[in-house]
Amino acid sequence: MPTWEAYEVANVTNIYQMMSYANSVTDSLFGVGLTFAFFSIFFIVFRRFGDDSAFTAASFITFVLSVLMRAMGLLGDIYVIFFALATAFSIVLLMRK
Repeated sequence: MPTWEAYEVANVTNIYQMMSYANSVTDSLFGVGLTFAFFSIFFIVFRRFGDDSAFTAASFITFVLSVLMRAMGLLGDIYVIFFALATAFSIVLLMRK
């Protein structure tokens, strides 16, 4: 049974330290989950403009956020590449119209 002493007590004083600590405790899944949650929220918000446009807007905004999160060290390279490819794919879908 795990105890509270398994993790070092963090001295969190700002949002970056909190996100970094949460990412270290969850084995880098916090940043990934946050990124996909942002994508889902943006897709639902932009859905009134059509599915293709919503996918393009959500993937582009999430790509920009993933680049910033990668610069902070909260996200791996593969997720930035994934959202770059999703953005390129969605632009191709929009050009098809």
